[in-house]
Amino acid sequence: MNETETRRVAESLQNPDVELVMNKEGDLVEKSSISGEGEGTKMPKGSADMFMDLEQDSQQAVLLFRKQIDELINRSNLKPNGPILCSMQAYDDCSLFKLDELNNGNQKALFVNLTNGDIASILNKHKNNQERIIILINIKEDESLAAYICENGIYKLAKIIIPPLEEDLFSRVKGIYETNILSHKKVLIIGLGSGGSPIALELVKQGVQNIILVDHDRLEVANVSRHICGLDDLGRYKTKAVADILKNKNPYANIITHESDITKLQVDFCNSLFKDVDLVICGTDNRASKQFINGKCIEFNKVCIYGGAFRRAYGGQVLRIIPYETLCYECFISMYSKYADDNEVSRQSQIDNLWAYDDGTFANITVEPGLSTDILPISTLMTKLAILELLRGQNKHILTNQYDDFTAAFYLWLNKREADWEQVLPAWLYNQ
Repeated sequence: MNETETRRVAESLQNPDVELVMNKEGDLVEKSSISGEGEGTKMPKGSADMFMDLEQDSQQAVLLFRKQIDELINRSNLKPNGPILCSMQAYDDCSLFKLDELNNGNQKALFVNLTNGDIASILNKHKNNQERIIILINIKEDESLAAYICENGIYKLAKIIIPPLEEDLFSRVKGIYETNILSHKKVLIIGLGSGGSPIALELVKQGVQNIILVDHDRLEVANVSRHICGLDDLGRYKTKAVADILKNKNPYANIITHESDITKLQVDFCNSLFKDVDLVICGTDNRASKQFINGKCIEFNKVCIYGGAFRRAYGGQVLRIIPYETLCYECFISMYSKYADDNEVSRQSQIDNLWAYDDGTFANITVEPGLSTDILPISTLMTKLAILELLRGQNKHILTNQYDDFTAAFYLWLNKREADWEQVLPAWLYNQ
C-alpha cells in the first residue's frame, strides 16, 4: 500500500460514512454506503436503535461487549508482538458476528492492539487469505476500535456495536422499582426442575444478582419439554446448565452452584447456605427434602416459598412460610394433608419416595403427564411472592399495594376441574 492508501484507511476510522474495499490486486476503493454510527467510536451512544440500520441495508456488523474488549486488550498486552487469535459466530446470513468466548465459532478472527497506527500493513498481511476473517484493530492512542471483514482478499469496514449493557439491561424494569435495590439480595433456590428453573430465570431477569442453585439431578430427555434448558444441555447437571442461561440473561449475576442433595450436605456448610441468604425457594419434589428445608428456614429465620403441581398438573399449591408468623411446612402437612399428598409424579424416584410414607394410598400410583403451560403459572406466582419479599421494607418501588393483595400464606391454583374441584361450575354459568 502507498502512503495515500494508508491515510485513507486511517481516515476511515474517523468517518462513519466511508467504507474501504480492497480488491484482489490490493487497491483500495472508497465506498459511501454505510449509514449510522461509525467504527472507531469510543463508546456506544445508546442501544435503542443500534440494530435498526442493519435492517435497512446490507451492512455487516460485529457485536462486542465492553467486558470482552477489555479481556482481549489484556490478552494482547501479554502478547505485544503478535495478534490474538479468536473466533466469532456468524448469524443471520453473515450479517452479524459475535465473539465466541469458547473458540467454537465458525469464523476466524484476529485482534490487534495497534501501537504505531500502521493499519494498512495489518490489512495487507491478510489480504490473500481465502477464508473469511475478521480483523479487530484497537487504536491505543484514542482507545477506538475498528473491524474489517476480509473475504477473498476484499476488505469491508464493518459496523461495530458495543451495547451499553449495564445501563440498558433493566431499562424496562425501571419505573416499577429501582433494580439496584435487588442487586445485593441473595436467594437460595433448591430444586431446578420445571418449577424451580423458571423461577431462577425470572429472578435474574428482574435484577436479583446473587443466586445459589442446589440440585443433584442431571437433565434428562423427558425434562426438556418443560424445562428452560434444551437438548444441548442433555446429561449436564441442571445447576450448571441453568447457571449458563442465567449468566446469558444477566452477565453481572453471581451464580453459585452445588450439585448435591440438600439433605446430604455437610452440616456446617449447609447451615452457611441458609444463614447468608435473604430468601429460600423450595422446588424439590419429595417430602423429606421439603421437611429438611423447613427446619433450616425456621432455625435461621428465613422466609421460604414452596411450590408444587398436583397430579397431571391440574393445579398446584404455593406456600409462603414466614417463621413464627405463618404456618410452617409441618403445619401444612398436618392441616392440609390432602394437598400435601397431592403431588405431580413425573419420575420413578418420586414414587419410591412416596412409598416411604405409604399406608396404601400410593400403591397404584404411576408416572403421569403434565403440561408446561399448567406448571408455569405456579412458578410465576412463586416468583411474584419472592419479589415482594425481597422488596419488603424498601421504598423505591410502586408495588406497595400488593402487600394488601397477597396476605395469605397458602395459595391454590387450578388449571382444570379435576379431583375435588370436578364439581366446580364453569365460569360462564356464574353469569347466567
